[in-house]
Amino acid sequence: MKLIIIYGPTASGKYTIGRQLAELTGYKLFHNHLTVDIARALFDDSYDPRRFELLDTLRLDVFEAMAREGINTIFTLAYVPELSPEFVPRIIKTVTGHGGTVHFVQLTPPDATLIERVANESRRRLNKPTDPEHVRWKAATYNTRAKIDYPSSLSLDTSKLTPPESARHIIDAFGL
Repeated sequence: MKLIIIYGPTASGKYTIGRQLAELTGYKLFHNHLTVDIARALFDDSYDPRRFELLDTLRLDVFEAMAREGINTIFTLAYVPELSPEFVPRIIKTVTGHGGTVHFVQLTPPDATLIERVANESRRRLNKPTDPEHVRWKAATYNTRAKIDYPSSLSLDTSKLTPPESARHIIDAFGL
């Protein structure tokens, strides 16, 4: 199994690039809102620790199943290390424990690009945050631009690349 984790702040292009990459590679797209919507239905407070425990459990169970079956997967993540510090190491352990590999792609557009994109209709359809104040608040409150230190990593400024170009960079960087 190859697991590609695309991470970055709100509205950086994770889902859009993940979808493009899935179309080009045939990998399964496991975008983070599949589990966020479940946790949101059970815990109203977005920052309730129980919500993050549930998210981690759901996601790790999916990674376990995908790794066991050898299913190549793309996962999108709004990485905030303060809220779930052990999550990424647990993903790596789960996937590599089944002989798989993990690759990280950090999306790094400037804040102005995030503010411009956050109200896009595509975000509204997926029930994602669409208020520019949410982006500002989250960036001021958490380290939404934290880098995951891992040997197989790539960084892309999505304000300078189209989604197809970003997907091609990922394919080339990791030999997909």
